[in-house]
Amino acid sequence: MAAAVGERLPAPRETTQVLLVTHSPQVAARAARHFRITREKDATRVTELSTEERLEELARMLSGAPS
Repeated sequence: MAAAVGERLPAPRETTQVLLVTHSPQVAARAARHFRITREKDATRVTELSTEERLEELARMLSGAPS
């Protein structure tokens, strides 16, 4: 199911911006850009991932390991 959703995401991206929060590596792998969202005390931090960090995050998601 997640792979099917991921396949359909690029189509609207051609004309509109899509922001998607997911825990599914099949969906996340289709993204053009990747961000990590973390909570620290009373603040939320959003960090764009490099290509290497993105691959590591996708591998972690696929393995089921905790963040």
